[in-house]
Amino acid sequence: MSALPVDHDGLGAVPPPSLARIDADLAAHGWHLRQAQPRGADHLLLQLSAGGSKPCVGQWFADRARAAEVARRTDAVRPGSVARVGQHALVQRHGADRRLPQLAALLAVPGTRLVAHRPERRAVLRTEAHDQAGDVSATRYVKVLRPGRAAPAAATLRHLGEAPLGPRVPRVLGVDDAQGLLVTEALPGRTLHELLPTGEVTLTVLRRVGALVRQLHGVAAPDGAGAHTAADEASATRRAVGLAATYDALARTVTGDLAERLRECEVRLGALPTPTRAVPLHRDLHDKQLLLAPGHGPGALGLIDLDLLAVGDPALDLGNLVAHLELRAAQGLLAPEAVGPATAALLEGYGADAAVRAALPTYVEATRLRLVGVYAFRPTSLPDPGVLLT
Repeated sequence: MSALPVDHDGLGAVPPPSLARIDADLAAHGWHLRQAQPRGADHLLLQLSAGGSKPCVGQWFADRARAAEVARRTDAVRPGSVARVGQHALVQRHGADRRLPQLAALLAVPGTRLVAHRPERRAVLRTEAHDQAGDVSATRYVKVLRPGRAAPAAATLRHLGEAPLGPRVPRVLGVDDAQGLLVTEALPGRTLHELLPTGEVTLTVLRRVGALVRQLHGVAAPDGAGAHTAADEASATRRAVGLAATYDALARTVTGDLAERLRECEVRLGALPTPTRAVPLHRDLHDKQLLLAPGHGPGALGLIDLDLLAVGDPALDLGNLVAHLELRAAQGLLAPEAVGPATAALLEGYGADAAVRAALPTYVEATRLRLVGVYAFRPTSLPDPGVLLT
């Protein structure tokens, strides 16, 4: 059996406790671990719940002193909103975040709901204004980022939104770079992820999704967009799998196959030719990033969350989307036999040429392997990520 990559991130040869042990320690204090996101071998971002309470975020640190210091500094932002969980973890309520200090105040505004919160990284809020009859008159989204990161994100959206024949993306309504705030309109519709079980995501819709991706790839790259190469993709894949191995989060039954698959995938990525057409990439394209408005007419599809935009091989975005369709089949949201026709419809709508079709299987495999690593930390979403390797 080949060894899986292990990323100790500065801890030398000392691995952290297993994810199962961290989960047990949290449970002993009354908290259920819904999912985790590793920032390194010494730090996890957490989503937690207790009893019937609403889920909240938290953090785990291998270093007890660091956990205590982060808890103290985070609680200073909104006193009484942070609780210690044992000696290594903390829970953050009501938007308390030492690196996103504006979040708690924004969340306290009536009509504001927290959509997502990645501690110390970013958060998304949904705000609603109501008319005199009490009906919703306007819906907006507010991204809360670290200072200095809102302006580049706004520039990307404006560039794409103003491009001739570009994809439909949220319109920027306001930006405060010093505060790290980006306000956008709410695109109409529901995500394809929500619609998959309803049968509304037809092959016709998927052809239109392919055409939408082609629109994104046809736009001139915005100023300052960095490159994302096959080597970068190999590095991201190895890191995801390596961190899952570090926390002993992978099922024993898949580790041998996974190590060999990872090695082969890295070789395949390294052998890919330089794309003749480097395009703006979403880089995290999946069914939760695509919105379909009622009626399904022209312009009904929209694209969101373009913060990771970079320039690279067009097959990467398509491979990421196809691998996520496989994931949804594993989660029971899509019939397994539907993945093949769905992939064919996407490629048809995109107008994929021979070069894209040749590179596609390699990028699908890379995304599969990365998802195995990511979902090893999300047991409630996919109890056995190894099914993605079958």
